[in-house]
Amino acid sequence: MNGKPKVLIFDDEIDWAKSIAMSIRDRYNVTLVTTPEEWNAKIAPSYWDVIIVDAQILGSAKMGFEMAEDAILALGIKTPVIIITNK
Repeated sequence: MNGKPKVLIFDDEIDWAKSIAMSIRDRYNVTLVTTPEEWNAKIAPSYWDVIIVDAQILGSAKMGFEMAEDAILALGIKTPVIIITNK
């Protein structure tokens, strides 16, 4: 790895997620996930330096911020989480 901080972006709108990733990719290693299944597979304590989550994930039983909160509580994540919305 190149030593850049690792950022996880979770947004169901792929074009929006890609635009965020493109704007920060020079300074961060960015991983995009667009489904709750991908989120569950990628979220892990102490791996990410920053997590960016869309507040609303369409088609999901939970909101994005609820999934982030669940991960924080269940996994003991101490990583900063940024909640975004394009509404």
